[in-house]
Amino acid sequence: MISQLYKSSTFTQNLVITLAVAALWFPRFYEPQTMLTDYRQPLFHLCFGSLRQFPYVSIGATLLFLLIGAFVVQRSLNFDRLRISGHNFPILLFVVLSTMPHVAHFSPIIFTVIMMAIALLFIFQIPEIPQNDHLIFFSAFFFGLAAIFYPPALFLMGLFITFSFGGNFSIKKIGVAILGFLLPVIWGVTGLFLSSNLITLIEQWEQHFLVFSIPQPDSDITIFVISSLLISVYIMVIFRILSKFSERTAIVRKRILISTYLALLIFVSAFFSYNFYDHLLLLSVPMVSLITYYYNEDGEARYLDFALIGCFAALAIYLLLQL
Repeated sequence: MISQLYKSSTFTQNLVITLAVAALWFPRFYEPQTMLTDYRQPLFHLCFGSLRQFPYVSIGATLLFLLIGAFVVQRSLNFDRLRISGHNFPILLFVVLSTMPHVAHFSPIIFTVIMMAIALLFIFQIPEIPQNDHLIFFSAFFFGLAAIFYPPALFLMGLFITFSFGGNFSIKKIGVAILGFLLPVIWGVTGLFLSSNLITLIEQWEQHFLVFSIPQPDSDITIFVISSLLISVYIMVIFRILSKFSERTAIVRKRILISTYLALLIFVSAFFSYNFYDHLLLLSVPMVSLITYYYNEDGEARYLDFALIGCFAALAIYLLLQL
């Protein structure tokens, strides 16, 4: 089971990661799906629109970015004094959780996943390092990068704002955070202004954020089923890990709170996103942390094992049937 894999050697885990990547991504290269032409994000079109002409390059870029995100998440969980015993287990989790049937090409949501993973790497280190101005700046900076390529990510800045005030940060540190967030936003607005796309972006934001959309079952029932199963897994993990919250170390408690709050913000902001099910892909970032801590300190993981294996099997079978 997965709990045994978590305690296995690095070689075994790397082998399973390779097989998982092959099973989940070979079908995408074998028969590329049609790329979307409208992500409702002019800045993304400006920077990455040319990838629409090269579907194989787009798929390769998506896989590369997700693997980078997996290694960043792995790094964030193995930083300094806190080292999990699961070796490369977070990489396997991230590969599985961030690969959905509709994730086939490079898109704003894929870019945002990577930016969030990097931002979380810096945020996790803030409570552990006294001289942390640079960490505050870079974590806010990557939230800003996510926001200019994917406007619904603006909601996620609430994590950093709340964390800043909750940590009794000084005015100077809050100013550093605001500066880090605004720097990429200014770059993005300037680029859109120079390319005459600023008015288009404002019109899209106005239409989108003034409407509260209730998610409907996706036209592809597989996406709906897998997303629902993953949400159930996430809820179970959050409640289970919070039930033994007082038994964790101080560092782990802080990281659990940060990851849980970020997961809740992502779920709420999905109601204001362009596509509810696409937006839920962002949950892979905080949930990899929570699930890893769950396996690291909780021996009763049988039901979680079955749920995660079921998600992976359903996804792999679905993709292989598309060949």
